[in-house]
Amino acid sequence: MALQTYLINLKCSKERLEVMDNLLSRIDIQYERVDAVDAKTLSEDIYRHVTAPNIEYPHHLRLGEIACFMSHHACWQRLVDSDNDWALIFEDHCEFSPLADRYLKSTDWIPQECELVQLIYSKSPVYSSQQINLQDGNVLAALSYSSPIGCSAYFISRSAAKQALKEAQKITCPVDNFLFGPWSVYSRKVQCWRLLGAVVQRNMKTVTTISGRGSQNKIKNKERLHPKRLITKLGMKIHRIFLKKDYQYWLSDSIE
Repeated sequence: MALQTYLINLKCSKERLEVMDNLLSRIDIQYERVDAVDAKTLSEDIYRHVTAPNIEYPHHLRLGEIACFMSHHACWQRLVDSDNDWALIFEDHCEFSPLADRYLKSTDWIPQECELVQLIYSKSPVYSSQQINLQDGNVLAALSYSSPIGCSAYFISRSAAKQALKEAQKITCPVDNFLFGPWSVYSRKVQCWRLLGAVVQRNMKTVTTISGRGSQNKIKNKERLHPKRLITKLGMKIHRIFLKKDYQYWLSDSIE
C-alpha cells in the first residue's frame, strides 16, 4: 500500500533537519518536510479553538502544545488529501535502532486490524488488552491506560487520519494524549498499537520547544477534581489490574 513519510520541522531548526535527513537517508527513506507551526506566531485568539482544561485533560494548554497539535493536524490533512493509504510521521528529534529499516520502510508488516501504530520507546509500563505476535518475533500491543509518551514517530492509516480530523475540530488535549491517551474520545474509536521491541526513541540531547508541561500538570483544579473524572479514574485503575503488563525494550539485535 502507498506510504508517505512526513517530517515535522520548524524553519529555524536547520540543525535538526540536517540530522534527521542524514538518518533517514541512511535507511533510504524519502520524506516530505512539513513546516511545523511556530508557537511564536500564534496569538491568544487561538484559544477559541481549545476546550482544555476539561474532564478529559484538566490542564491549560500552552501555545507550544497547541502549535504541536496543529503541526500533526497538517500531516493528517495531507494524507487525507493524497492518494496514499498510510503516513509515517516523524518529529525532528528521533534516534533509530539499527533494525529500524525493517519497520519504517513499509507497512506490509502491519496487521490489517491495526490502523495506528506508535513506534517510540518508553521505560513506562505498557498495559495491553490484546497482543499480536509478528513473524519476526516482535509484538504489537493494543494500548490501554498506558502513558501516551509523545508523537515522535507513528504510522497512521488514511481512515484513522480522517477520524482524527473529525475529532479534532476543537483541541481538547496535547496531540499525544489525543492519539494515544486513555481519556481521549479519539483513542476509544481508533485503537493504538505499540511495538514492544522499539525502533525509535527521542534524542534526549535535543531541547523541547514545549516547556513547563510537567510542572503545570501537578496543579490541582476543578476539572482534575471533578467527581466524574475521579470515578472514571478509579475504574481505570481497577481495570488495569486485569490487563497484561509489559515493558518495552530497545531493538538493537535480531529477534528472529
